[in-house]
Amino acid sequence: MQVSPAIIKGIAVSSLGLYAGILTSSTVISITTPINVLTQHLKGVLCTLGCWSTVLGGLATSAFGLSYYLSTPGARPNYLLCGLGIAPLSAVYLYLVSLFNHRLAPKCTRNDLENQKDEKLPQNHPHVEEGEAACPFSKMNNANKLKAESERSVKCHSYMTLHMCIVTGLTIFTFGKCILDGFRA
Repeated sequence: MQVSPAIIKGIAVSSLGLYAGILTSSTVISITTPINVLTQHLKGVLCTLGCWSTVLGGLATSAFGLSYYLSTPGARPNYLLCGLGIAPLSAVYLYLVSLFNHRLAPKCTRNDLENQKDEKLPQNHPHVEEGEAACPFSKMNNANKLKAESERSVKCHSYMTLHMCIVTGLTIFTFGKCILDGFRA
């Protein structure tokens, strides 16, 4: 039984689209959520998103590679190579950026955290009285002292989200290119 290259291309483009969607979701979550909430409460969610993006990126890469291999040598479109490379390149890029940020990015100081615009509570957050439960979105324990997890580098977080935006944009661009070029083929 022979599998049609069109079906494999459909699987490849669908997987790349889901991969781009998961990258977009991860980026939006990382941008809109404070670092201490990410590291405390959403670590499992981001880990699950990372696992699924790895699976979908691998599936897309495999399907694009198989489509390229099954295409006739004279009619191998370049969008198959773009689709083939985007998931592994984005993974390697984010890994290297993460290593660089954790080792070489400037450490966050207590003043950096205290001088942020959302100093104690997020904008439009109801007032929290002394002795009440602390808001998980606050960098302070009831406005008294910094939470231990807030010592993580806020600058490192902002650098990482910038690079996630770059990778997400390139992945969405590649996904769009694969769809548009696929219609021409």
